[in-house]
Amino acid sequence: SVGIICKCETPANPDKTLIGCTSSECGQWMHHECLTHDVLMQVYERLGTDKPHRNEAAILNEEKAEEATRPLSPTDAEEKETQPTIDVRSGETQDNVHVKEVVRETPLETKTSTPRPTPSRSITAAPAKGSAKQGRKKKTGDYKPYAGLFEANLKMQDGPTAWEIRDLRENVTGGEKSWKEKACCLICGAGIE
Repeated sequence: SVGIICKCETPANPDKTLIGCTSSECGQWMHHECLTHDVLMQVYERLGTDKPHRNEAAILNEEKAEEATRPLSPTDAEEKETQPTIDVRSGETQDNVHVKEVVRETPLETKTSTPRPTPSRSITAAPAKGSAKQGRKKKTGDYKPYAGLFEANLKMQDGPTAWEIRDLRENVTGGEKSWKEKACCLICGAGIE
């Protein structure tokens, strides 16, 4: 019997690199390819094809600069945008318009029967397939929208295990072209040390 590992639930291949989760509760082994695919999908979902990567410090600095230049009192445009409040008084009428509440004494009946098809429509049943062969389930790693856009290398020597991500997109200006991201277990989500 071959042991099943990783999030993809496939056996280990002796020719492929495996990475172990360092969490004492988990300790699962994962394929290097599955970890790479996961981190590149996260980067792609976050940045897409045109958004530059900016580190948290740069984002915080921009927010502080924007906050510092914003006036303390509202501008004329902001004053115009505020909506006037509407005064709603219950029980009172305006311009002799009377509003009545409808009170039902008996609840409405609901029908649960299936509607019958009308004679004008014809119903055709889908042809039943015989013993169609079920192929092997496709690996999720086959879908790689990040190919040619980002590259990831796992760094295990200096401190905790981390991904070095390289942005290969030439049409994106600004932001960083290389950065590090924490390596996390695909099963439990804990950081890999």
